[in-house]
Amino acid sequence: MIAGRITVFCFISLALPTAAFLFPPAPAPSCCAPPPTCCAPPPPPCPPPPPPCPPPPPCGCGRKKREAVIPYSKNEQIPCPQHLWKEIIDKKISSDIKRSAKEIQSQLYETYGNKFYVSCGKNEKKTPFLANGDGYCVSERKGVRCMVISLST
Repeated sequence: MIAGRITVFCFISLALPTAAFLFPPAPAPSCCAPPPTCCAPPPPPCPPPPPPCPPPPPCGCGRKKREAVIPYSKNEQIPCPQHLWKEIIDKKISSDIKRSAKEIQSQLYETYGNKFYVSCGKNEKKTPFLANGDGYCVSERKGVRCMVISLST
């Protein structure tokens, strides 16, 4: 009988640690709820749509509307609108047509720093021309007529 008791005792002592190892004890009850295991929190709502675009600008995209300049014919009855140019032209006109044109052009460039078209000729035939602005001057002296037009913009 002694042999039977030893065998039973060994079986029970070996069975206890194996049961704890294979089946761990349940955790103690807690006061907090466990975190949900099914889904992540929902994403934040979409931002509101942007405000509507402003209305398009009025015709011309903000550029200033300018009146059309109508060219008109200049003649000897309309004075030279550039009085300071006229003084230079009158000083530089001589009987030598080429020299007059060169000196007028040089003096105007030296004085104003702009390029000028200068045309001089004998006063026998008056050449008509059209102009849109005031960047011109025509003057006659000593039988020579010179026309000056500014080339700057």
